[in-house]
Amino acid sequence: MVLGGTSDENKLNGSAFSFIFIYMKTIKLQTILLLSILLAFVACSDNENNENNDNNVPQVTTPLPGVDVPQTAGNEFTIKGNGFSEDCEIVLKEEANTRSTARTVTVIIKEVTPTSVTFIIPEGMDGIFIIIIKQNDKEYVIGKIAIKSNLAGIWKWNGSYQ
Repeated sequence: MVLGGTSDENKLNGSAFSFIFIYMKTIKLQTILLLSILLAFVACSDNENNENNDNNVPQVTTPLPGVDVPQTAGNEFTIKGNGFSEDCEIVLKEEANTRSTARTVTVIIKEVTPTSVTFIIPEGMDGIFIIIIKQNDKEYVIGKIAIKSNLAGIWKWNGSYQ
């Protein structure tokens, strides 16, 4: 049967049609896959933004002094920000080194407002500590603080007997 040309031409046209059909099918699948991936990224970023806008998530607005400015043990220290709840706890976790285990201390909170938390740095603390705020059954790492002991005779092992 001839449709307007030789049978060899019809075979060629038929295989070209098959190739185009398969090619279009592949493009549709790739487009659907690409749109699915983009939708997943958009959905994830919306969730992250909603979590950060939640009033129950503590956010620090004033930079902490960091490890370059040691704070003296026994003094008050205030963290300013947003989203602090009355039932929050502050934990100081010593930055671990290879020779010791890290100490973890829950501090005494003096005052909590929605925009700040003031606590007393425990006596005898010395070293670099990570500040963690616990509230609503979650933990939030706020930053690091260097603490200088206020007690005489506190020393740290330097790894040498000399």
